[in-house]
Amino acid sequence: EYPPDTPVEVVIEHGYFARFLPEGEASEVDRPRSVSEARVWVVIRGGTEPVILSQFSPWLGCRVVAVTAADAAIFSYAPPADFKVGFFDPCHGGLYSIDGEHLAGPGVAGLSRFPVRIDADGTLLVDLTDLRTG
Repeated sequence: EYPPDTPVEVVIEHGYFARFLPEGEASEVDRPRSVSEARVWVVIRGGTEPVILSQFSPWLGCRVVAVTAADAAIFSYAPPADFKVGFFDPCHGGLYSIDGEHLAGPGVAGLSRFPVRIDADGTLLVDLTDLRTG
């Protein structure tokens, strides 16, 4: 249920642990706690093709934000004519397309992505063990 060609910020929690206490001691933690999380942008290209992008810039790892063409112009960028929405690195000034391609600013690499497939019930299955550099 992701809108087409619109970046959606998703936090995927993975790696859980549970506290083990000596028998008879009460636990202040009732449920497992998340050890880490992956912050990704989910983009459904053309209404059907999912792209899962890392939220972290390949240029020193700052978290990128979604921007429109008007936002990019504020930062003195002239994005391509077909640029409607993409990503911006607010720490270093990198501009990226909605597909994660590097368009302007420091560095030359695009945003890293994770392999994804759609399950029979429509669930996106993301392989967090296979980060592919941009």
